[in-house]
Amino acid sequence: MCKRRLGIHRSGFSAIEVFVVMSIVAMSVALMLPAIQQAREASRTTNCRNNLRQVGIALQNYVDRCESFPPGYITRVADDRREDGPGWGWAALLLADLDQRSLLGSLSIQGDISNPANSAPCQTSIKIFQCSADPFQGIFSVTDASGNVLTYVSNSHYVAINGNQPVTGHEETNNGAFVRNHAFRPNHFPDGLSQTLFVGERGSDLSHATWTGAVPNAVVPALRSPATLRNTSFASAAALVLSHCGNDPPNHPSVTAADATSSFHAGGAYFLLGDGSVHFLNNRIAPTVFSSLASRAGGEMIGDF
Repeated sequence: MCKRRLGIHRSGFSAIEVFVVMSIVAMSVALMLPAIQQAREASRTTNCRNNLRQVGIALQNYVDRCESFPPGYITRVADDRREDGPGWGWAALLLADLDQRSLLGSLSIQGDISNPANSAPCQTSIKIFQCSADPFQGIFSVTDASGNVLTYVSNSHYVAINGNQPVTGHEETNNGAFVRNHAFRPNHFPDGLSQTLFVGERGSDLSHATWTGAVPNAVVPALRSPATLRNTSFASAAALVLSHCGNDPPNHPSVTAADATSSFHAGGAYFLLGDGSVHFLNNRIAPTVFSSLASRAGGEMIGDF
């Protein structure tokens, strides 16, 4: 029997109706995407700022305990200036102030970072040193100049400021808040703690950093190809925990030096100052201002930035 005679009718959408609905959905998604992206970036921004604020609180707690800020990293230095380790850096020295006493207790602090006894704890990820805007959050291999793997460590997206010269372990060539084997007191900053950069970001697309320290005999390769002859494709082990400021603005596309500052935030990077405040410095900052902020006792009058 014919279905039409039984009063049964087929229902459905015409091609035009389907097209109109799909167009409305597509337009709605297109309108929502920028808002979603802005919300995600706002979340990443909040995460990064909070991380650096927590580091700032830990640094102040360290000062309360030790009457000084931690050194950039600690190592024995041979007569030929070769570093013999252990290499533990400023972030590792803050573990007790970051509620990481258990991790600190698992480290063989008297031994080198690359000591097999430190292998497992040095591969431990610490959330406070992870910026959620950076896609790489994990373990990487540390190698020497010949490409031999020395050890594996967990990464960090934050590095301490060594000054406005290329990063080295030598205090005489650096004028920042963190240098090798030397712990500065608050009164060692005549420029003012609120005018001195302490910690900044290092994006994983530029080079890897770690919370552990400067692994003896290691080199730090730049992950971006050098754009000019003044940039170097490798930096010393100190660049695993330290960075410099100056002519290379934070996160500028032209920055390729392995020991510079960078981030995955658009247009700049976040920095912690000595007074515990966190600031976003964009890549249009004047090199003279950026360089002045990196020094602890340059005598510059910076004002607002």
